[in-house]
Amino acid sequence: MKNKTRSVVVFAVILALTVVLGALPFVFLLPLLFTAVTEDMKKSLAAGLFFGIVSLAYSVMGGSIVAAAFLAAPYIAIIPRIFVGFAARGVFVLARRLLSSKRRFVRSLPYALSAAAGSLANTVTVVSLLVIFMRGTVYEGVTMLGAVPLMLISGAIELVIAAAVIPPLAAAVKRALNPGIIRDIPIEIQDVPPGVSKKIPPDVPPKTAAATEPEPARKGE
Repeated sequence: MKNKTRSVVVFAVILALTVVLGALPFVFLLPLLFTAVTEDMKKSLAAGLFFGIVSLAYSVMGGSIVAAAFLAAPYIAIIPRIFVGFAARGVFVLARRLLSSKRRFVRSLPYALSAAAGSLANTVTVVSLLVIFMRGTVYEGVTMLGAVPLMLISGAIELVIAAAVIPPLAAAVKRALNPGIIRDIPIEIQDVPPGVSKKIPPDVPPKTAAATEPEPARKGE
């Protein structure tokens, strides 16, 4: 129960950071991408859904052609972000199976690849849906097609930041957390090799002296 409570608390902190960073350019994806490399697929999808809802909520304040398009077609703000959680988590799991090494650089690659894949998935899916379904949107004289180059440049910057930040961030969490505190954290954060059980076996009580000493020989034997 204690471990489950800690897991819920950590995930709640991640969601809170999603709200805080949701309005900031270039870093709004970091909580979702961090979830993908520290939690399971269900939490990754849930974090993607939550981020999509937060993005839609911030769109009410306006300020860009993307915000206007999100209000006109809310599914573009939500569905791609769920896919981001799926893609980032899937790439992370696959990369950890393929890249097994004791070298620190190699161990960090799954985190960087996951972050890059998630960021790329966000840019590709969102921009594609905006161009396909909201091509006629105009905001303050800017057309959707005219805004695509800027969105692609922003997406490239987001990818570089995500790939650079997520690995050291995950390493910092690894140092801060004790083994086995949070469910699903050990296999990702503690670099447990594939196939090894995440459960910590109970301590075996030491044998007592009485149990280890041989019984005295009986008379007549």
